[in-house]
Amino acid sequence: NLTVDGSTSCAFTSVNVLVPTQALGESSVRFKFLFDSVEGSANDNEGVYIDDVQVVYTCDLDTSCVIASDCPVLPCQEAQCVSGGCQYTAVENCCATNADCDDGLLCTDDVCDSDSNTCVNTIKADPSCCDSQDPTYSNLDFDDLTELPGEWTVDIANGSADTISWRLSDSGGVAGSPALYYGNEAGTTYGAANQVSKGSITLPGFVIPPGGDPSVRFDLQLSTEFDSLSSAGFDAYLQNIQSTFLDRLSVYVSTDGDNFQLVWRSEDGQPLKGTTVNENGELAWLDVGFSVLPYAGQTVSLRFEFDTLTSQFNDGQGVYVDNLRISQVCPSAELPNPCLSDAWCVDYDQCTTDACVQGGCLITDNVGQPGCCFATPVVTYDFNGADEQGWAISNPADSVRWHTSNVKSKEGPSALRFGAVGGLDYSSCQCASENACDGQCQPAECSLESGLASPASVATSPPFVLEAGKDYTINFSLYAGLNLEEGPLGFSEGFTVKLVIDDPIDATSKLAVATLVCHALECDAYPPNACTSGVNFEYPGCNDPVGDYDQWLDYSFALSEVLCAGGTFAQTLVNTVQQTGSATLYLEASMKTNNNAGNCKEGLIIDDIRFDETCANADGTAAWDNTCP
Repeated sequence: NLTVDGSTSCAFTSVNVLVPTQALGESSVRFKFLFDSVEGSANDNEGVYIDDVQVVYTCDLDTSCVIASDCPVLPCQEAQCVSGGCQYTAVENCCATNADCDDGLLCTDDVCDSDSNTCVNTIKADPSCCDSQDPTYSNLDFDDLTELPGEWTVDIANGSADTISWRLSDSGGVAGSPALYYGNEAGTTYGAANQVSKGSITLPGFVIPPGGDPSVRFDLQLSTEFDSLSSAGFDAYLQNIQSTFLDRLSVYVSTDGDNFQLVWRSEDGQPLKGTTVNENGELAWLDVGFSVLPYAGQTVSLRFEFDTLTSQFNDGQGVYVDNLRISQVCPSAELPNPCLSDAWCVDYDQCTTDACVQGGCLITDNVGQPGCCFATPVVTYDFNGADEQGWAISNPADSVRWHTSNVKSKEGPSALRFGAVGGLDYSSCQCASENACDGQCQPAECSLESGLASPASVATSPPFVLEAGKDYTINFSLYAGLNLEEGPLGFSEGFTVKLVIDDPIDATSKLAVATLVCHALECDAYPPNACTSGVNFEYPGCNDPVGDYDQWLDYSFALSEVLCAGGTFAQTLVNTVQQTGSATLYLEASMKTNNNAGNCKEGLIIDDIRFDETCANADGTAAWDNTCP
């Protein structure tokens, strides 16, 4: 069998597989192609194409033999003469062509050495090459070691206990396999009676890729006197870290083997806090990483050093290091500050699993874990279909209104947008002028079917039923692509996102129970004041020179808090839930332009609207008893 590892780099590759002997002569042989993604993340690539499948009859070989040397020589196959016939087994780590050596990494040159039939994989000397797929350019897992290699240098500092040192642990690794360890021979502690403990180990020969942001990553299990330190205690420690320190693991880098520079240490909060004891109080393994960008394109030595500074409180288990590797992340406009390892994503929440995947933090809820509860989505509107998912639009015939659009979205192909249907702006003006969206047309060329003087529209969600004893969160993302030349106060575009209920008197009307987001018009202060105007939307000129425009804003509101802070109609809704066990409300988004001028940007866009039912209280009581303080 020939296995193509990783990727064929977006090109078709010819694969030849020898039909097994037991299939020869059979009349109903089937061939199965199996693809396995192994796990559920990082599965965004295009996939697998198979073409031109052929069964080809090849020339017979003379396979009779007396000894193995009588057998025809086949590349990467070891011959044996068994019962007068040649049998072959594949030779491990052998190659016949360069294609056999593809390691699946974008930034390596993969060559088969024809003299030795072995693969040579080297990092490309191209600073522009960056692999965003969490590449591993070298991996030291210690599994094949029975003792420390001679080229590794172990040093015990003067005055330190000679019984405490860096050594190879037979079973201290992530999977009970060998790992690098600092501590006593028994693997139980790094402490020695009334003695400081300080030692280092130097490992040479790591090639750092020249492109992207290269990093050193390793799995770390670190038990020190930080194990029992609270978050407040660690914050206090950071205030004095320049003058004193507790147990410290440091990593240094050298390009010449003599001069070493500090690149990382375990207790400066970036991002580790001196220990890998987790939020549950358990000693755990943690994927740790740091940048070595100043050493890009060079071959370096790495030095691990542990120092207790004092002879007291040194009763932790010590340091275990496993799976030491060189990797790389690729900063981009979308991901300017990528994470370098799982440690950069830790949120100290026992109800989540935190991982760094391709430079981005992936936080996964631990659903089903005792003591953990997560909000349950009740209704979701992602607007990724062709319609508005049941939302009522006030003016469905107008050319500018709320509608499903692919002009911009937070996630997925489309979102709910106030703007010109089929256009890129929110102008109703249609004329030959290149400034039509700025109102440079005749009034008749800007008319709307509804008779409105300028574009405006209201979108109302399907009804949402509140149930007694439950609380909810309302989540959505909003993008305000509006023209700021008109100014943010009083006379510019006005929009709101509200919770509304049916008007018991007028069936065609709605009554507002809470305003979630508001811009201009009804929510502006007078006299004009940028800092006191708007609701949950920041204007330019207050704390931010550009305000909340032209960016996605993520909102989340607890319904109980919103209703209890509301007015008469909000209290009416709460009373209805108390008396009848349920009540109905709606989410309403409205947008009103001031005139036909300055309507040249994307408009107002809402995406990923979700009503979630929140968890019950920890004591099992209802999340909300439908009363307000």
